[in-house]
Amino acid sequence: MNSDETSPNRIAKENRLRLVLEKVGVRKGHHIIFHASYRKIRSEFPGMSIDDLLYTLQQLLTPDGSLIMPTFNLLFQKKVRYFTHLFSRSYSQ
Repeated sequence: MNSDETSPNRIAKENRLRLVLEKVGVRKGHHIIFHASYRKIRSEFPGMSIDDLLYTLQQLLTPDGSLIMPTFNLLFQKKVRYFTHLFSRSYSQ
């Protein structure tokens, strides 16, 4: 563990995030899907790393809980057709 891992600034950011999560109802042992823009998280919690975010969620949920974090986005381009084979006539019979 390096000295940055226990810095007062990091602990303060993690505590603030934990308070926000608890305020919306996240508790020990919960099973949650956490889908958020990391860019937006950084704007609310400047300097928070992915490791800080994951550590805070793990500490809050404990091993009794589950965390699912989708890694896709829904910014599909109009010119690109995704999953068109699923909706073609040959598959709908």
